[in-house]
Amino acid sequence: MQEIIDFISNHLIISSIWLFLLISLLVISINKSFSKIKIIECNEVIELMNKQDAIIIDLRPYQEYCKGHILGSINLVIDDIKKKNFNILEKYKIKPVILICTNAQNAFSISSYFTKNNFNKVYALKDGIANWNNKHLPLIIDKK
Repeated sequence: MQEIIDFISNHLIISSIWLFLLISLLVISINKSFSKIKIIECNEVIELMNKQDAIIIDLRPYQEYCKGHILGSINLVIDDIKKKNFNILEKYKIKPVILICTNAQNAFSISSYFTKNNFNKVYALKDGIANWNNKHLPLIIDKK
């Protein structure tokens, strides 16, 4: 035990950084365990679409959405969701809602708007549309 105390006192900066990283990791893990959103893989997206008639919300800008999106997905920009302008989705509250963005960061952060508005089954595609694309799954391209 004395060796640990000596190491910490001799390497205060490294020890502080290590402690910060450990606490950060614990906070992230705790937040994920209490989160109402589930991160899912591509095969789970397909299963939810086929078996539970899930709705897919694509959070990317319209230009990116037109370059390739999942069949049947609805394009909603994050600003509209933050302003609670998603009345079009009211009829989908009882269905699974899958949020998709470029790399899953926006989907995870915006999910709280859905859970606070009584959407019970909210999911996010792990690694976003990039994951879907890397698995060579089909995308619809709007030609305009």
